[in-house]
Amino acid sequence: MSESIFDHTAFNARVFHPREDEGSAPPGAEDLIIPVEHDIRLHVRVYPAPSAQRAVLLFHGNGELVADYDFVAHHYLRMNTTLAVVDYRGYGRSEGDPRFRTMIEDAPKVVEALQPVLSRETRLPLVVLGRSLGSACAAEIAKRSPDGVVGLVFDSAFSNLKAFALRRGRQYDVPLSEQDYEAFCPLRKLASCHLPILIMHGAQDTLLAPTEAQMLFDATASARKRIVFIEEYGHNDLFYAPAYWQNLTSFLEEIAS
Repeated sequence: MSESIFDHTAFNARVFHPREDEGSAPPGAEDLIIPVEHDIRLHVRVYPAPSAQRAVLLFHGNGELVADYDFVAHHYLRMNTTLAVVDYRGYGRSEGDPRFRTMIEDAPKVVEALQPVLSRETRLPLVVLGRSLGSACAAEIAKRSPDGVVGLVFDSAFSNLKAFALRRGRQYDVPLSEQDYEAFCPLRKLASCHLPILIMHGAQDTLLAPTEAQMLFDATASARKRIVFIEEYGHNDLFYAPAYWQNLTSFLEEIAS
């Protein structure tokens, strides 16, 4: 069996745009280092809510770092929600080299390692949020539906695996194998997911078309699913839309109180 294109070094170099980060956590936040393999550890920043009713684990977009979420953490704290953001391999202080397969395989390991840390004295219901590239991690969690995870949020997500490959270059216009779809296709993973799901997408997104969000919504088996297209916003500015926080707040209060 030939190697998957998603494992090619050149393909992964086109996918990932890591940055370094040596900064420290802001007041009230905590930096953690968690193992995902015997020689690979990932950096996670946790923003504990004093009266937490739930926790959100966020897998961020490409080119982003945990530190980029310092400026939005207060929104989660106001919702009595502890926020944790993880850097992929090779990003910030996380070790290793970023690869699409290991990013996805690391996601459930991060969930397992963080649940007892996020819960502190009381086990908190956990919601997993995947933004843009990080939606591939959320889709893997959707497929596995681990204990303690009560819902999923997809922010500016991709769903078309073939289109995802083609955006890295015409040389990847090749047939994808059954193994590729089984390992990487978000649509297949959500087809077996019955957790509550919120999908939010900018109606003016020119990087990932809103039709990808609709495909994701249509594919999921969950009876408790909601899709929101936010007018006048695109791919990298949803955080500035009041509707983003209104819909996220109502979703969290509904499923994780």
